[in-house]
Amino acid sequence: MSRDEQGGGFTLVVGRGLRNNMSGFVDDSDAYLDTMIKALAGGDAETLISAAHTLKGGAGNLGLWSLSRHCEQVLALARGDAGASARC
Repeated sequence: MSRDEQGGGFTLVVGRGLRNNMSGFVDDSDAYLDTMIKALAGGDAETLISAAHTLKGGAGNLGLWSLSRHCEQVLALARGDAGASARC
């Protein structure tokens, strides 16, 4: 039985896909963090919400739960959730 028939090909494809997704996320996350910092400094809640939402989704998709939760807190604060600051 070949490696592909045993599932090795699937593992290789999934491994490459995960590596590509992680690499893309790392590359993109710097830009989203910079956008969030600039939006916060400029009082641009809409841009802050958009960047935090995108970063939260990417983190969640990759199982980076702590980062995803932090982004959720940023979203709540940017949206004006009064209880969010107490949870941060």
